Amino acid sequence: MLHLKDDRRVRGYPTKFSNDSDEGYIYLFNPAWINEERQGEDDPYYIESGAHGYLLNKSEIELIEFTLNEGEVLDPDKRS
Repeated sequence: MLHLKDDRRVRGYPTKFSNDSDEGYIYLFNPAWINEERQGEDDPYYIESGAHGYLLNKSEIELIEFTLNEGEVLDPDKRS
């Protein structure tokens, strides 16, 4: 999940990224916006973008959060 500097959040699958730190691009496949306006159980958590992906520059990104898949748990014995 990417936390953008304008306070929006978007989830997706980071499939490509720039190795050049001056460029700092990341391609987010199958993006969906986090629904910050969610009022109740009937409102969706995510708003699908309908796009194949987004190409974002590091200048737009505040934080990259790596989340677990549904049902996935961390194995404490495999932490380094």
